[in-house]
Amino acid sequence: MRLKYNSNDMYLFLLDTLNNCIEKYIPSIIVSDTNKKRNICLPKRALKVLKKKHRAWQRFLETRNGQKYLEYARLRNQVRSETRKAKRQLEKEIALTAKDNPQRFWRYATSKSKVKERISELYKNSQKDLAQTDLEKAEVLADFFTSVFTCEPVGPINEVPPRSNAMIKEIEITPEIVYKKLKALNVNKSYGPDELHPRVLKELAEVVCEPLAKIYTATLKTGIFPLIWRDANVTAIFKKGDKKEPGNYRPVSLTCITCKIMESIIRDGIIDHMKRQKLFSKRQFGFINGRSTTLQLLHVLDKWTEIIDRGGSIKVAYMDFRKAFDKVPHRRLLMKSSVVWHSRGNIKVDRKFACKQKAKSCGKWGEIKLESSYQRYPTRFSVGTNPLCALYQ
Repeated sequence: MRLKYNSNDMYLFLLDTLNNCIEKYIPSIIVSDTNKKRNICLPKRALKVLKKKHRAWQRFLETRNGQKYLEYARLRNQVRSETRKAKRQLEKEIALTAKDNPQRFWRYATSKSKVKERISELYKNSQKDLAQTDLEKAEVLADFFTSVFTCEPVGPINEVPPRSNAMIKEIEITPEIVYKKLKALNVNKSYGPDELHPRVLKELAEVVCEPLAKIYTATLKTGIFPLIWRDANVTAIFKKGDKKEPGNYRPVSLTCITCKIMESIIRDGIIDHMKRQKLFSKRQFGFINGRSTTLQLLHVLDKWTEIIDRGGSIKVAYMDFRKAFDKVPHRRLLMKSSVVWHSRGNIKVDRKFACKQKAKSCGKWGEIKLESSYQRYPTRFSVGTNPLCALYQ
């Protein structure tokens, strides 16, 4: 079946339509300066007392009467009491919703900090020349982030013997599946390069689920991704050590919400196939439902306790994959993945997406484009490290 429009054209049309509706029907506000002190929302009763306090102060300035000042002082103390009460209520509300809305908690905590964290001057080279402007900082970070990627040689890759002869079922993306994913979106998350907010998608789930399902299906059939899905907004987060050293920052990327939904649907199909075919090792933990790293810790502690009770000794070797997600070679991982789930169609799409993705380092400190991917791929990583579990013995 030949599609009249590719997924890129379809997504651009949907995006343009939604943006027009957002501009027409969703009210906008003018955001004040972020450096300005945030005021606490007071109840109506406290606002009335606040107005009375202002009037009492004006009357005192006009008359310089001691009785007027006492009236002002009484209202001032009452306003202070109401303000403190409102602040306690606000902090209690933020604390209770911290798990569901951590951004609100950290925004409030940051507003109380006297030291505002920004990316400091960075070393540009071994001579420790400093990058001072925002654009220079972005270029230094971009060069470092791309330097950690694994550069694979051009040519054929050694084949890996198949682990299962079962073919993965064709992933069918229906409007019902997309609707469930849209309704499960966290509206407190940030949007990606397409600036399509998750709240808009969640509220319009019944309307956009069908066009999105058609776009996802067209993407799987043609292997052509919308170009904007290959972009990512990247922010550098400081880890530890010298703040002037670029290696002490890690990139965090924000991709399009609609792209993440499609990734989630494909992931569900892959994980379901691997579970049915028992392709996950029993020693594989992390990125799998019911197999968390906390459960792994409890399992290991149980084994160690059993050995110690028998009078035995324990020797432990720890391995840490430095910048593991960034150093995973995409070509080899995709080839290994094809051995696991035997579906060349989806792998073709996956390869186009993984190998051609761009990232944009942007923010208050600068902007620059990179021809590499900062994406985190937990499912791919768990597939790639699954054979390492055999080393446990």
